[in-house]
Amino acid sequence: MNETPDATTRPFFNRLVEAIIFLLVVSLLPAILSFNPHATFNNASGYLLLFCYWAAFIVTIIIAAKRFRYWSGQRLFHDFKFRDLGIVIGAYIAILLVENLLLALQKALYHQQSTANNDAIIALMKHSPVMLVGMAVSAVFLTPFLEELVFRGLITNLFFKPGHLWPKLLLSALLFSGAHLSTNPISFLVYFCMGFILAAVYQLTQKQFNSIMVHFLINALSMTQIILLVLK
Repeated sequence: MNETPDATTRPFFNRLVEAIIFLLVVSLLPAILSFNPHATFNNASGYLLLFCYWAAFIVTIIIAAKRFRYWSGQRLFHDFKFRDLGIVIGAYIAILLVENLLLALQKALYHQQSTANNDAIIALMKHSPVMLVGMAVSAVFLTPFLEELVFRGLITNLFFKPGHLWPKLLLSALLFSGAHLSTNPISFLVYFCMGFILAAVYQLTQKQFNSIMVHFLINALSMTQIILLVLK
């Protein structure tokens, strides 16, 4: 395994600009589907919109992967060992437990059963079948790669020296939660805890693909539940 370079030796302004650009791109990519929120598969425009949306995701992932390799000195993919599988499953279960506990608390305090972020996704996916297919596929197969590369792979390596674990976990969790819609402190805490655990998985194993797998499992379950609600 390669030794993690010290990104803090590079100019702070350059690192800050790169982080801001990636954070903006992550937040703006879903807006591509909003160019035609009521698109259908009855003509070529719906397919073209899907192609542009997924293509933009894939290109951004490729660029983020290259920058991740540059700043961390690590490969995106690695030998997935039995120990990694245990870590992924353990982190997945931990996130589910924390999320369900916090959502129960949110329901008791604010009478909200879901997060504002999921409610917004449900509302968007109801607009058209193109929106539904586009967001469902990206959420499960593309978002875990992009968000982990940005919020874990890049953010945790850009601003702190190797070995500074807690600042990396906290910054990653704060930015990750801030990127998701929240209407109350409990909702914010849901994504903060999720981001914290995902960052811990990456930092403690130094294997980016581990946190990607956890994120994939979380999004796959969440999107399955959302699709059932949309199609209900």
